[in-house]
Amino acid sequence: IVISNVDNRNGILVIKGYAARASDVLQQLSDDPRVLSAEYLTPIRKKQDGEQFAINVTFNDLAFKSE
Repeated sequence: IVISNVDNRNGILVIKGYAARASDVLQQLSDDPRVLSAEYLTPIRKKQDGEQFAINVTFNDLAFKSE
């Protein structure tokens, strides 16, 4: 996985990058208990060396609780 850009848009994290399979990145984010939702911002673009993706990530309250 290569992350090319991370941005915060009104409390939603936007992650852009490349991976062999973008669906694996989305699944890993969705499986994280701190993530409320993860979804593609744009369609996946197939490239010669993998897939280009942009994913919106919204965190739940667990992400911000101190231990």
